[in-house]
Amino acid sequence: MSLRSRFPDVAAKHSPDPDLAVPDEEPASAYLRAAFLDSVQKFEPDARLEAFANVRLFGRLFADGVFEERAANIFLRLQSEINSAADEDDVDAVRIGFAHIDRGSVVLNLRPVAPEMPDDDQISVTAPSKLEAALMRVLDLHDAVEAGDETRALSAARGDLGVRLRQLVESLDEAGAGMEVDLSRSNGARRHSRIGEAGRANARRLFERHRNVDVITLSGVLRTTSTAGKIELTVDKRAVEIVEVPADIAKQLPWDQQLRISVRRTLSVARAGSKPKARHQYIKWLAHDEMFDDTTENDNDAAARGRH
Repeated sequence: MSLRSRFPDVAAKHSPDPDLAVPDEEPASAYLRAAFLDSVQKFEPDARLEAFANVRLFGRLFADGVFEERAANIFLRLQSEINSAADEDDVDAVRIGFAHIDRGSVVLNLRPVAPEMPDDDQISVTAPSKLEAALMRVLDLHDAVEAGDETRALSAARGDLGVRLRQLVESLDEAGAGMEVDLSRSNGARRHSRIGEAGRANARRLFERHRNVDVITLSGVLRTTSTAGKIELTVDKRAVEIVEVPADIAKQLPWDQQLRISVRRTLSVARAGSKPKARHQYIKWLAHDEMFDDTTENDNDAAARGRH
């Protein structure tokens, strides 16, 4: 006899947990990976797993799971984004490839990558691979664009990453497609990111408002500095803010001499009756023995150019 038959009064009063009635979209493999890593870390606290990812292209062109020219172009654009998110010296380490292609639109199963292992003379601490770290920065940008969070998107679009995102979105637009990335991280966590029709539209609006981007050199005297990534130069009697300055560079900048700093300037499209807003992103502190080039200008020149 079953327990339900033996105790009918108790069974009648019991109601199931409503949370159990909701399907859990997390795959069982994610729980198994996390559980395995948790058990291993009891003996080796710094243990990590291999990271791997699946890239899914969806849309009418890819409904039959055919990997063709436009799919290959999107894949190359993703590689360019990853390259831009990594350091220049790590390009070989962040090169992606896929082991095979699954159906269900086009699903590219990327090769697993091992975590970074310390050298014999270093502290025994493992770290995510350079590819995993770069891919996380790319997905941060994709999530911000998909959510329509312009502030977060501009912050995540460091270096040339914003340009590479624009190229990816152009390729997705050409194919009328979207892209999902499902990343299983080395710490056992799972990260899912998507750029769909809404994300592509948000990206186009972002590019339209911030389409004037160029590299210039600002010349001035240090006004304020912070290890939080911001400094101010006095350029032609005006304070010009420079963002994303590495903390070690900010500490080295002298106060008593003229500085030349290469920046990436983004001019937002001005509203009627207002001046365009300029954002200056740090690239390099130029030594005095480096030749002046034609891009050196002051902030007044920047505003004047933006009005034309």
